[in-house]
Amino acid sequence: MPISRLFAGKFFDVIGRRKVTRVSLFCFLILTAAYFLTNNIATLLIIRLLHGLAFGVVNTAMNTNGMSMIPAGRQGEGTGFFSLGSVFATAIGPFMGLFLMHNYGYNAVILFCTISCAVSLILTLLVKIKNIDIPTEVLEKMKKSFKFRDFIEMHALPLSTIMIIAGICYNGYGTFLNSYTSEINLSTYASLFFLVYAIALGISRPMSGRLLDRKGDNIVMYCVLVSFVIGFILLANVHSATTLFLAAIFLAVGFGTIVSCGCAIVVRLCPRQKMSMAISTFYICLDGGTAIGPYFLGLLIPFIGYHGMYLVLAGIAALSIVQYYFVHGRKVKYQKRKTAQAETNDIN
Repeated sequence: MPISRLFAGKFFDVIGRRKVTRVSLFCFLILTAAYFLTNNIATLLIIRLLHGLAFGVVNTAMNTNGMSMIPAGRQGEGTGFFSLGSVFATAIGPFMGLFLMHNYGYNAVILFCTISCAVSLILTLLVKIKNIDIPTEVLEKMKKSFKFRDFIEMHALPLSTIMIIAGICYNGYGTFLNSYTSEINLSTYASLFFLVYAIALGISRPMSGRLLDRKGDNIVMYCVLVSFVIGFILLANVHSATTLFLAAIFLAVGFGTIVSCGCAIVVRLCPRQKMSMAISTFYICLDGGTAIGPYFLGLLIPFIGYHGMYLVLAGIAALSIVQYYFVHGRKVKYQKRKTAQAETNDIN
């Protein structure tokens, strides 16, 4: 998936937003239906690889199209509302998948996913997707150049590195929660954890996005990073369903807002014509964190257990506060001070 994001970010505007979005979504639909044809591990792995590549392009395209429609100055609020789609998907998808699998089998799950992809493709055909105008000489240069800067948006990279840490931390509950709740005899509440998590996401994302636009980056990002830390401390000390659900709320406000507001910030930092590359860079870092997270955390659990692992993640999340200060926070503070001094000089 990170490989396809690299090329999606570079060629999205070169080939054309409308064409890339629709063709990639059509390929995603075909590959989803192709799971009906799997009868051995080799075929399954090939389809899964191609499916992941297609998803990387589709996800980058959808995020770029959605965020390009948001008016300047309202990126935080707009991203918060736009990302509610993924919130509902992550809440409804696992529920429907488990329900269909247990009652009708895996073919019903594949059929449901195929129909969902087909509906998405139809809706995409009805939405007006605008291509951006790129001068011919710039377009030719973009096609032929294959430098690092042609795939990674450097303005977005510093802040995006926080998503590597966030992705690693996310696996602590995204991957290991069922095993953890079984160990502490709260397995019956594991599914409700994600329901509470989704509800908290749905409420916090639009609110935090609006706050980002009105009050600035730092007041939001520092608060949600602290919330992320508190969520892991609570998760490390769960003794009841109430504490488990409180952890879900703090983690949702933390990770969920880091993703939506972080993406809004990197889009604002980069030139408008490089939006797709900025979004690609942002999610490549997130993919990297979620890829290495299970391996890294899996090595820790045999030695320190789930309780120790969540305390370690609380410490790692706390380090991301320091990281944010150096890669972005102090720059925002300096820029505000510089603007205030300029306004004072104008008055004098």
